Parts: sequence; C-alpha cells; structure tokens
Amino acid sequence: MSFNSRGWKISSAALVALLAGAAFTIASPANTSHAAEKQPGTAASLKAWAFFDPSQAEIQRKQKVLDGIVDQVTEGRSEGDRAQIPGFSNVVVDPAGNKLRFYWKGQVPGNVTKILHSLPSGVTAEVIPAKYSMAELHAARDKLVKNEMPVTIPTGPTASTGPASSVSLMASTNATTAASRITSMAPALDGSGLEIGYDEDRGIGQRDETDPLTRSARSEKNSEVKSKTDLLTGVETHVNYQPLSKDLSTRYADQTPWFGGSSLTTPSGEICSSGFAVHSNYSNRDLLMAAYHCDGGAGGDWYTLSSPPSPIARRHIGTSSNEVHPEYDVVGIAPDSGMTGREVYVGTVDDSSGPSLPVAGWSANNTGDLVCTDGANSGAHCNVQIKYTDISITGPNYIYRPDVDLAVQLSDWNSTDIGAADGDSGGPVISMDGTYTHAYARGTITANYALMDHCPPFVRLWNSYKPCYGGTYFVPISQSLLHMNWTLKTQ
Repeated sequence: MSFNSRGWKISSAALVALLAGAAFTIASPANTSHAAEKQPGTAASLKAWAFFDPSQAEIQRKQKVLDGIVDQVTEGRSEGDRAQIPGFSNVVVDPAGNKLRFYWKGQVPGNVTKILHSLPSGVTAEVIPAKYSMAELHAARDKLVKNEMPVTIPTGPTASTGPASSVSLMASTNATTAASRITSMAPALDGSGLEIGYDEDRGIGQRDETDPLTRSARSEKNSEVKSKTDLLTGVETHVNYQPLSKDLSTRYADQTPWFGGSSLTTPSGEICSSGFAVHSNYSNRDLLMAAYHCDGGAGGDWYTLSSPPSPIARRHIGTSSNEVHPEYDVVGIAPDSGMTGREVYVGTVDDSSGPSLPVAGWSANNTGDLVCTDGANSGAHCNVQIKYTDISITGPNYIYRPDVDLAVQLSDWNSTDIGAADGDSGGPVISMDGTYTHAYARGTITANYALMDHCPPFVRLWNSYKPCYGGTYFVPISQSLLHMNWTLKTQ
C-alpha cells in the first residue's frame, strides 16, 4: 500500500493529525428482482467475449477493487453528486497501473485519509491539490445556464473590467447568427477550471461538418470566448472548438421477456437500442429503457427490426409510457406482455446464438474506468475508457443534458474497433468483474463523439449505411434510476 500526497511535505502521522473528518449521507437506488423471464444465453456468454484480450480480465478485476475504494471515499455518490463532498474535485482510476489519483481543494477529511492509508496490497493512491472544488465548478457552470439551456456567447469585444453582467447573454434559440453556442461543459480533470466546448450557433440540430474558420481565426475566437466565459463564471475556463453532437440513433429479433441491448424500431421507423430492464416504483410495472430522442417526445409503438434486413417478421414490443425525462434522454417502453428480462445481449450483431449476460447490479463511473458499449446496430465494444465524467452537453434536439459521461475507444479506430455507431442510441454501457459472466450497468448511450472516416472491417453493422464514432456520451445509470424512481432488474 502506498499513499502519496503530492506537494505536501509533512509526514503521514502529522497529516492524519491535521486533517478534519466529515460525515456523509446518500440514498442509493436499490436493486431488486421482478417478473419471470426466459432462459438466459449464459452458455454463450464467454464465447461473446472470447475475441477480447484475456489480459483485460485481470484489469477488470483490479478496476472493481479500485472502484470500490472510490465508493468508500465518496460514500456511494454518483459522479455529479460528489460535489456535496467538501473540497472534493475529481478522481482518476488507473486499473492497468492499479492506482488512484484524487484531486482535492484544501484539507482532506480524516475519514478519507484513513481509507487511503489502509489500501489493499498492491494498490497505490495519491492526493493532488486542486485549484477548485467540484462544488465551485458546478456553481460556475450554472452561471452559463439560463432557462435550462446553455447561454449563447455573442460576438464582439469583451470589457476588460467590470461585473459579469457586462457581457450580454441570451438563451440558445433558432438564431442563425455566428454567435458562439456552448456545446459542452465539464469540470477539468485536475480541478484547474471549467472545460467548455463551443461552436457557431447554426440553429436547432444544425452544425458545421468541418471547422469554417482558419487555424489562426479559430485561435482568436477561442481567446474571445475564453475571455467572456472567464468573466461570466468567475473561474478559469479552458475553451475548445467542439461542434454540436449528433444523437446516435439474436439482438435484432428479441421476444418477451425483453432483454436490454436489443434492436428497436422506433415510433418514427428508425433503428435504436434498448437499454436495461427496470421496475417503476412510480407505476409499479416493468419497463424497458430507451433513449428519449429516439422516441422524439411524441410517443407511439416500438417494434423489433423490420424485414428486410431482418429475416424474421418484426414483433410489437410495446408503447411509450408517460415515464420520460428529456434532460436525461430516457423513456420507458411499456411492453405488451408486461415482462422484461434481467439480461443484456452482448457480442456481435450477427451472432445467431444470441449471447447475453445477466445484469448483476450497477456502478458509478470514474475517469479511467474501462467499460463496454453495447449497441444494437454495431454490437459490443470493449477496451473503451471513460475520459470525463460529470459533463453537460447540448443535444442536437436542443435539449440540455446536464449529466453525461464520455467514453472513448482505446484501440486504433480506423483499423480495429469503435466506440459506437448510429443506431446504438439507448444501448447499455456495462462493465464486468473479470469473469465475463455478469454485467454491471454503467449507463445508456445518448450521443456521438469523434466521427470516423469509415467503419473498420472488424466492425459488423446491421445497417451498414450508418457512420461509426470513436467514442460516445452516455447517461449514468444512477441518474436515470434516481430521477425516474426506477429500480434496475438484476439477477
């Protein structure tokens, strides 16, 4: 066990004596089971993951231990809720190195210090001083939100002095001006400020496919936007050009009780993916999670994939329920049968053996965690790493999504693997414990990140006309369960 407090030149004993303790409380959504279900495809489970590097199993085992330590430090709080911890800024998990890195402003509570001085053998941790706490960065982010939408930063010079009100703000609208539109906001990984993505506001759902500015002009625009966001937030901001995201819009022929990760034909006739099976504590019924943007807000009927290309006639799954949350991009599908399963499909989209894994529970997300994305159009993709948590983005439907995480494929994108593809929206993001026999819910796919020139040959798409992406934004499962008053169905 090793605990390194970078920049602190005092002994461990003195450190423990100086740091004050703190008490925390949290109510976590419970996991219970409901409804009988069909026999799972567990016999094919290991086959589904056989083409992944076997060394990942040991890394997944280490990751589970590291995530457990983070849960002790944060008392089970999900990503954004960690702002409730005084001084906490961020945490990075390094499963390959078996390390933890915490960023903290000011004194670390005594109970946290005790945890970090009692680490399991082989685990190391360090605490690094942060400029801002997560709470301070959340407060700064809130200053850039008006009427539940990120503000648009107008063009023009910025006053060098004066209050933040000296910069005129407006909520994002249908305007086609070249004002700067905030597309994402997140606390910097090291607590050094607020990370802000922006592009030119082209209107709802409209974006430039390529940067319209030259490199020097973009650099000047970055400086202009930064000066204004620094002034408005009162903290250091790190600004970069990031175009508005696009929604990512047998697995293809599921049947009752419905599994997660199956293909859906949306009410508008597009392809999307189911997420996890849940029980609604609000309506006392079982539902199947899907992405709100796939529903379009209008509601309607959901089917399995149509024929063609499916060789099996489509089946009616159910209808959109009234249990929706646009900001967390989630809708509950009420199945005709009333039954949902406790499994998620895995493997490739064309694996006729229909491999699946039982859902054993859910977990909060940490920067550095390795996860698998699992969409109905492109199948399962592991070696995907969480790069940022606690991000807020503007969806192409102009609905502000206040709490998402970003995961990116570590393999070479163009020749090996991807993060997700269009048609994967709503699909599960999961992790394993090193045995590859159970899945742990992490979240649901909501929007793309990093459009690829082409999909690699290794990736088989059900709809080959859909583009691939190097990464994906996903909604943490903890937020969906909490805000919808749902319970994850588990085995």
